[in-house]
Amino acid sequence: MIRKWWLKCAAQRILSHIPWGRRINDLWNLRRNKTWFDEFALEQGLIAINMLKDQGYDFQGATALEFGSG
Repeated sequence: MIRKWWLKCAAQRILSHIPWGRRINDLWNLRRNKTWFDEFALEQGLIAINMLKDQGYDFQGATALEFGSG
């Protein structure tokens, strides 16, 4: 059975060798991410904020930077 990540790798390899491949990949990611990622990311962010509040962190007037590896 072929795994989803393998198919994505294969598709991105093909896109990297064709004209406009990067743009197609960017559009594909925008469409895909808008369906489920935004809600999931928001939910996970709220969980993280609540965990920090439970530990006594004060966010009043704070600035935060969030970054990930993906």
